[in-house]
Amino acid sequence: MKDLLKSTVKIGSTEIALIIVGVLKNKYLAVTVGPEGYGLFSILDSFFGFFLIFAGGWLSTPVMRYVSDYRSRDKQNEVRQILNFAFSITLFTSLFFISVFFIFSDFIINTFIDRDVSFQYYALFAASFLGTSLNSIMQAYFQGMLMVNETIYRKIVLRLFDVISAVVLVLLFGLTGFFINVLVIAFFGLFIFLYKSNENRPKIAWPDFKNELYKKVMHFGSLNLFIGIFNLISIHLQRIIVVRFLDMLSLGLYRAASTFTNYLALVGTSMQFMFNAKASETISVDERNKRLNDYIKVIVLSSILLFVPGILFSDTVIHTLYSKKFLQLGPILYVFIIAQYLLNIQLGIQANIVGLERFKIYTIVTLIAYSLVITIPYFFLKKYGIKILGYTLIITSIEQTFVLSLYLYLKEKVYFNKYSLLIIFIGLVLMLGSVFFVNTRIYYRLFFYILSLVVFYFLITKRDKEQILVFVNTKLKKK
Repeated sequence: MKDLLKSTVKIGSTEIALIIVGVLKNKYLAVTVGPEGYGLFSILDSFFGFFLIFAGGWLSTPVMRYVSDYRSRDKQNEVRQILNFAFSITLFTSLFFISVFFIFSDFIINTFIDRDVSFQYYALFAASFLGTSLNSIMQAYFQGMLMVNETIYRKIVLRLFDVISAVVLVLLFGLTGFFINVLVIAFFGLFIFLYKSNENRPKIAWPDFKNELYKKVMHFGSLNLFIGIFNLISIHLQRIIVVRFLDMLSLGLYRAASTFTNYLALVGTSMQFMFNAKASETISVDERNKRLNDYIKVIVLSSILLFVPGILFSDTVIHTLYSKKFLQLGPILYVFIIAQYLLNIQLGIQANIVGLERFKIYTIVTLIAYSLVITIPYFFLKKYGIKILGYTLIITSIEQTFVLSLYLYLKEKVYFNKYSLLIIFIGLVLMLGSVFFVNTRIYYRLFFYILSLVVFYFLITKRDKEQILVFVNTKLKKK
């Protein structure tokens, strides 16, 4: 609990400190490029994201999983081998794909993207592919090594540079500058990773595929590749369905909703950095149960603090973050926020499935979820609009959480305790309750949020209050 809380506070406080920077950037881009610009970005991001799984995406989870395992057993030689292997494979495959992107650019744009997409936007995304691919490997390595301070450093420097670069480039080149920034940030982010790697900078070499350690990584990676391909196909088809039944503006609104919920999920993202790596270590059942329920405790209580006001004041949030063009997102934003709440819970279960290497059940459940991502919007998108995309996320999270948690309970004796189940339920009730207040006067909404804070206070156990107090006092004394 102590390590989880410490890393969460470090990374989370950094994210909170930089959230204003991100808000300013999104506000500026929302005004200058609008929903249509976000929609265009979404199409290109989806296409190149599909191929990212072939370059570095399929190896990122295995790198995190096995680097964490060998790091916990103090086997540094194996750690370096895994990093060098994954970095080299990703470099070679990325360069191959970039060559294909440029040689067959006309065919790809006309067949798989959209004829109205400018070649220069396409070319900038294609060039950034190398940096993006290698970033995924380095991020997985930093996570597996629990390099919290180095990760925080990168977040701060990259976010500040991103905002300055985006503002300047869009001011100078308009929408083209928006896509130039994608290229700049991809390689600047990689530069910071390599700079902070110190003596463990990856070495490029042609890999020996007969190596038993590499085979182990490849086995997990091949499964991850299969799942990743299915995932990206489902996302790509979903975007095609959105554009077909609705329009590019709706795709931009969906992108904006996803961006905002990612802001709200900063505590969950901060926790997962430590939690996913710890779940990949060799530990006892009792310790695994303790870590899982500690994760649920922090993720649910933090959601009450952040997600409830996100729903209650959604119109204000949308107007502040974006522009008037995005206001139609306000009445349906709560669906995506609740979906994020359930997703955070699901990721805690999923981390343990991966950590225990229970790949068969993980594959089956995940493929079912990705199938629903396509089928539900296909039948209901035209009638219900982009709200159905949020409901789809809710349904898939429930499906994965239920099946995987049942499997963990029956096969591994890992489960949510009564307290975790209680606070999950209460957190969901508070979020659903906030939906009924979202269109009321502001003092009613403030009253409901204060009520939520009171509930939040009483949900924290006496022991946790004491631990938090000790943690805060320790930090204050250091300062």
